[in-house]
Amino acid sequence: METGGIRYDFQFNQDRPDQLMRVPKPPDIEIRTDNEFYGQAAVLKEYAGLPRTYPLRLVLDHGLIFDGRPGPRAKVTDVKTVLVPSRLRARILRTATENRVVPIGFGFLYAKALQEARGLMPLEDSRRAGTLVYPYKTRSRYVVGFDHRAFARQLLNLPDELQPVVVCLYYLDYLNGANQAYEAEGVPVVSAGQRHDPDFLPRQYDLCRHFRYAASNFLGTNMFIAVESGCRFFFLDGPELDVRKKNPEDTTQNVEEGPVFDATYARARQLFPKPVEAITPEQRKFIVSYFGNDCMRSPGQLRSVLLNAHRRQEGRKWWYPARRLLAPPDGADYRFTELAPGDGWYRIEKSGDRRYRWMGYTREAWLELGWKKRKGNQAKEGAVLACEIAAVASQEIVEGLEISVNGEWLAPLRRGVSNGNLEIRADVPASLLAKAPEPGRARIGFRVPQVLRHCDVFPLSPLERTLGVAVCRISLFSRHETGGE
Repeated sequence: METGGIRYDFQFNQDRPDQLMRVPKPPDIEIRTDNEFYGQAAVLKEYAGLPRTYPLRLVLDHGLIFDGRPGPRAKVTDVKTVLVPSRLRARILRTATENRVVPIGFGFLYAKALQEARGLMPLEDSRRAGTLVYPYKTRSRYVVGFDHRAFARQLLNLPDELQPVVVCLYYLDYLNGANQAYEAEGVPVVSAGQRHDPDFLPRQYDLCRHFRYAASNFLGTNMFIAVESGCRFFFLDGPELDVRKKNPEDTTQNVEEGPVFDATYARARQLFPKPVEAITPEQRKFIVSYFGNDCMRSPGQLRSVLLNAHRRQEGRKWWYPARRLLAPPDGADYRFTELAPGDGWYRIEKSGDRRYRWMGYTREAWLELGWKKRKGNQAKEGAVLACEIAAVASQEIVEGLEISVNGEWLAPLRRGVSNGNLEIRADVPASLLAKAPEPGRARIGFRVPQVLRHCDVFPLSPLERTLGVAVCRISLFSRHETGGE
């Protein structure tokens, strides 16, 4: 997107909100559907190395809460674990629930970590420009009205050092037509997508990392996201707000009402009254107190938290061996969508028993494959490795794919077709099998020529997106089993 002489290279099609509004809702996976809001459950599972199809046995705070009340999370009885962003929020909830309350940091921190690991780093100050503005948003039970066109004219009159201005609209406001007021005044509109979109938080990060400043006319989670992404945030006094409940008979108190919220909002206005050249220590301290940066876990620690919630839910002290399918091999540097039982793959080729492994956001990946000696003496004869590829990001990836066994790359690779999928076979000398990490096992490595940008492949369908190679079957055969290949 280009505006005001500045070009913004967004990676998630944020400048095409009309298409983001049509992204299909993913199938319901979570036991509690609100865990899926803004893609937070998907982000946590990806960071922890768990398959996206694994339902979390817990409840999440899917947004920051500033009013000091426990809220509906304290009343949840169908799970026994509540994950919250900060120690501040944990102290509040623990006074009102018997469930285990664990502060882990807000989900955006994990989305940011994943994107940075893929090379989407915050831009240097010299490459940041303009102001990203978040108008106060409509919510599921409340309609927020104000003169968007007058607000757009106010934004265009901001000082030159804050220009260009770009408005990020919440999906409900976009669907209600608020974008038309900004577009009529020449203010570009972007969006992070719908709340059921698993890329919502990555889009927010990618948006903010391009801008030097961010602003809003009310307190919300967007302020914390912007500051965490390196923006200098400030509040704007815009047109008068008109907040009304969609159902006049709804007597539930607004989460943005009460003395605690008022005090928090007043403190935020005091800390972020105008644009600054650098984020101050006081501003940073305020952000961390709600975002829970000091509670953020490593991938292994987060995986333990998520699986411990499962154990607690089912009253188990330990997993049965078959449950080990929930943890990838230690040290694996790629992500799974589904995992087969056990530690290795044993000729997974039966109809209906296809196990997908995905290489994504990295050029190299590996796994350990088990093979049975009684099928043939591969250690003496050598073997044939057969990989069936179900999906790839591009033909260039296919042609450049390399496969190794125990650290040595195989050549030549023979390409064919099996079950309608690409099949790659290669001879494995006995000398390579002898280098196995332990008897009956071999480490199989994959390498592709490049990592694609996130939006280059299936940009509008998170369910179909392929960023590397999906292996649906991999086997080691002794030579006599494969016709002497």
